[in-house]
Parts: sequence; structure tokens; C-alpha cells
Amino acid sequence: MSVIQQKNNSPKQGLKGYQRVRQAVEEYIRTHNLQSGDRIPTEAELCRKLGWSRPTITRALNEMAEEGVLERIQGSGTFLTQPASTSGYCGIISTPWTEEPGGYTGSLFAGIRQEAAKQALNIKYHLSPTVVSPDEARQQGADGVLVVSPWLGAIDSIMKLMDAGIPVVGMPLHTSAEHLPMVCTYNYGGIYSAVDYLYGMGHKRIAYVLDYMATSDVCERILGFQNAMSANGLQVDRSHLLAGETTISQEYFEYWFENLAVLPTAILSSIRLVVPLLRLMAKRNLRMPEDISLIVTDDPKLDDGLGSSFTCVHQPVFALGQRGMEKLIDIICGRDSGKQEVITARLIKRDSVVPPSA
Repeated sequence: MSVIQQKNNSPKQGLKGYQRVRQAVEEYIRTHNLQSGDRIPTEAELCRKLGWSRPTITRALNEMAEEGVLERIQGSGTFLTQPASTSGYCGIISTPWTEEPGGYTGSLFAGIRQEAAKQALNIKYHLSPTVVSPDEARQQGADGVLVVSPWLGAIDSIMKLMDAGIPVVGMPLHTSAEHLPMVCTYNYGGIYSAVDYLYGMGHKRIAYVLDYMATSDVCERILGFQNAMSANGLQVDRSHLLAGETTISQEYFEYWFENLAVLPTAILSSIRLVVPLLRLMAKRNLRMPEDISLIVTDDPKLDDGLGSSFTCVHQPVFALGQRGMEKLIDIICGRDSGKQEVITARLIKRDSVVPPSA
């Protein structure tokens, strides 16, 4: 297996503009004790009060409308459909991730926010590479913490919050310790089923390229790949397994591809590497799927009809976010004992896989 180490960029500090606007609007609703049907300030008024641009204000309000918190009526204004917090509970979302609209984190946080709005939970963000500490959580008056992090190191912080008696849920981490309060997808099984499918189609030279090896799901995927190959009587060609500690540079990816002694007939690829992979194939006049079949992982956009020709191992990311927040509220209210929940990753078969050419 080829493993490369590159400098990991730290996540951007602070919330994005529209997220700050959203928090300001939620605070306005609470401090003015607004009820369902009450009108909130106009976009122009919010621009003057908050100092943000009109598009930023519009995005925040539209997002809240999509989640059912606000109702926007053309020509009349924007109205509250439900109070910002009727449960009286406050939750902290502790994460190193900034949101990517349309990407994995965009779908994940959309699910989290929708469930928080549905349950009328007041949420605060702790955007940092490190998980919020028990003391910090108490200082902010949190009733619970949702840890949204891919890094294995977050597990220790989750256990510290548990030991301090603070309700906590971790996601999308997966661990063998089933007693920990996690919500995650079964990535091992997803990749295993993908290899089984490729073998059933006649493929025996299967490569796997992926990045962010320090995350729990990537470690499981590699194990699923290796075990599925072995179970089908196939030997893993070490040169056909490329894993990056963080991202894989275009230059290194090209070096790896150009120096393969034997080309695979099928490749499993993380979504971030699909475009550079297709460019490399085009450079060598290789066709997909006639020359190399392709299975992609982690692309919630596929559900929106984009890139729908790719066979993929699909994670229900939006539902994952919803369940993570729902579980946290259930733990806060004493309705959940806090054991791990695993959501199945599903293989969606499309036309990027065909039997290998003779």
C-alpha cells in the first residue's frame, strides 16, 4: 500500500456569515419572546442591524424557511412558524468542519439543523480542531454536546464528556466499543459489497484509492476491501491500494497511476479523487467503463441526479445528521441509553461498471 503524508490544513476558524446571521435571528426571536405567526425584521432592517450583505441575510432566512422555522410570504414578510426554543434545552455542536454546501458536510449539517428545529433545540457552534471540554460545555449552559468529527482522537474527548455526566453523541465516527453513544454508517460493509459486486462481474484486478486515512471510516473501508478480496480468493496488489494521510496531490496521483506495472480493470475511489482519476484515464486514452470500471464513495450529490452514471457506495448523510441530533435530544430527555447506532451504507448500481474486456 502506498501511503503519503502531506500537511493538513487547519479548518477555518469562526462561523460563516450566514451562520452568524442565523444565530443573530434566533437570538432576536428568543429575546423578544416571539411566538408562531409573529413577524421578524425585514431583510433590509437585518442588513442595517447586523452589517451583513443582502445575499448573506437571504441565505440564512431561506435556510430557516426550508427547515420550517420561518415562513416567507412574498409581499408580506417573514414570519415565525415555531418558537426558536420551546424545549428549554441547549446543545453545542462541536466540530472541526466548515460547511460545504452540496457536499458531505452540507448534507450532514442540514439534517442536524432540521432535527434541531423540529425539536425546538437551541444550538450553539464550537468550531475548533479540538472537542469542547466539559468545563466549556458547562460554562455555555449546554444540556448536551453533538461531536461531529471524523478523527479517531475525538473518541477520548467524547469519553471525558460522558465521565463528566454531560449527554453526548459522536458522529460520523464508528468504533468497536458499542457502548459509546455514536451514530455512524457501516462503511466496512459498504466497501465489502462493492468488491463482491466487482468480483461477480468478473473483475480480479481491483484497485482502491482514497484519502484522509486518519479517520475511522477510512480505516474500516480499507479492512473491508482487504477482507472482501481475500474472501473471493483475490490477492491485493499492494501497488493497487493508494491511501493518503490527508489529501493526495495531483502530482503524486499522476506519478502513482503512470507507474503501475499492471493496470486494474476496476477502481474504487473516494469522491474527491474521481475527477483527477478521470483526467489521468483520458490522458492515456482509457475509457470508463470499457477499459476501467469505477465505483465511487461518499457523494450525496448523486441523490440530486448529478453524476448519476456512477455506481456508488451511498451513505444516507442527511438522515445520519437527523438521527445524530435526535439521539442527543433523546439522551438529554432520558429516552436513550446511549449505545452506538449503525446506519447501512447502500451500493447503488449504475452504468460505470461492466465486465472486464478480454
